[in-house]
Amino acid sequence: MRWTATGAAALVLSLWAAARAQTTPTSALAPDGGAPPALEDGGLVARPFSATPDGGVASFGPPRGAASTEIQRRNGVDYVGTGRITTAPSDAGADNGTANDRGPQQASDSDDLRRRIASLEQRVAAANDQRAELDRLNAQISQLREEIAQIESQRSAAQQQVQEQAVESRARTQQAVSMLYSAQQALTNGNGDVAGTLSSVSASLPPIAQRELAAAQEALGAGDLYGARSHVAAAIAASQR
Repeated sequence: MRWTATGAAALVLSLWAAARAQTTPTSALAPDGGAPPALEDGGLVARPFSATPDGGVASFGPPRGAASTEIQRRNGVDYVGTGRITTAPSDAGADNGTANDRGPQQASDSDDLRRRIASLEQRVAAANDQRAELDRLNAQISQLREEIAQIESQRSAAQQQVQEQAVESRARTQQAVSMLYSAQQALTNGNGDVAGTLSSVSASLPPIAQRELAAAQEALGAGDLYGARSHVAAAIAASQR
């Protein structure tokens, strides 16, 4: 009888606790004793009590035949309910807000890249202009160098020609002087037939020597062999200076 009374009392207590748990605004599922966590559809979670057969303390558990309770976490909030829990509308709104905030930033980055591209294009254009100017200056320098080389070549050729002419002139002068020595020796021997020799060598001698030979020709015309020989000697001396 004592066990039956105790079991009956425990059963009554369990039924009373279950009824109170279903009707009370608070639940043990809420850590702070307040309202239980909200479901997606705005309802509240209530987990029924069940009593043990031996009259022990009641425990929580899903009712027989009901779906199991699931707890999922979204953005720092625990959602309690049955079945699959989808993302709350607030999450979608937060994502849209993030996308809207990201839009102006992406536009600003795009404008900054366009400005950098424009700056680089300006630098490339300036570099191309400088390269074109440099090529033009190099072409002018090459042309001037070619002109200098041509002038120096002409000068060298002229100098060589002058030197060759000087050598030829000295050679002709030396040959003329040799012929004057022969004419002088003929006049010394009394042979006055040297007028042709004096005429042929006159162009190869300096102007002073040419004047002396002209005087010798006049002396020969006058029959003055001594005077002719003296002018021939003076022409030889003037040619060897």
